Amino acid sequence: MLYARLKPVFDYFGDKLDAKTKKSLFNTIARQKANAILVMVKSGLLSDPQGNSFYVRRYNKDRTLKVDMNGLQL
Repeated sequence: MLYARLKPVFDYFGDKLDAKTKKSLFNTIARQKANAILVMVKSGLLSDPQGNSFYVRRYNKDRTLKVDMNGLQL
């Protein structure tokens, strides 16, 4: 699922130009790195194994969910 969502983002933004420099957002090295990321995603190296989650919720002493200053859970 991650690959199917990530690849179109790389494809879409890869040819876009930076507004200030007018250079491509993805130069040759950036494209190589993006492709390496996609290979790792396809290999399952960048996702939790199916059926497992390594994220845990943290709670305050009053049992409310801990959040950062932006309201995102820790």
